[in-house]
Amino acid sequence: MFWLSTLVILFSSITLHEANLAFTNERFLHYRVFMGATLILGFIFIMLQTGGWMEMVNSGVFSGVNTSEGFIYLLTGLHLLHMMGGVLYLSYLFRKAVKNRSYVDSFVYSVNPPNRLRIRLFTRYWHFTGALWLVVFIFLIVLY
Repeated sequence: MFWLSTLVILFSSITLHEANLAFTNERFLHYRVFMGATLILGFIFIMLQTGGWMEMVNSGVFSGVNTSEGFIYLLTGLHLLHMMGGVLYLSYLFRKAVKNRSYVDSFVYSVNPPNRLRIRLFTRYWHFTGALWLVVFIFLIVLY
């Protein structure tokens, strides 16, 4: 499950990057499509992470009480919370993108500096949480 979720988070970074490019180049239909794809991939990542946790619990990986095992749950749990927050905010951005369907509305939305900053900062946040997951995942592989 964690291998698959790693692929999903990498693909979601690519789709969000493409959405960001489409937004700056005023290709608003592509922007909405890539934002929607990123949102779907974010939901899939959360479901895969939850499934990975259930898989670990059911296989008895963390049957004993150990500080390092608790640390793994803490790392993955905090990352999952950050991704949930990101997916919620991405839902908000996607709703705004769908609301501004006409070219004029989309253009007015895109030239507004706070909107450009909002999307640029969210893209950095998403890429950071994706990179953070890679570090946590490598840590899990090395540890177990």
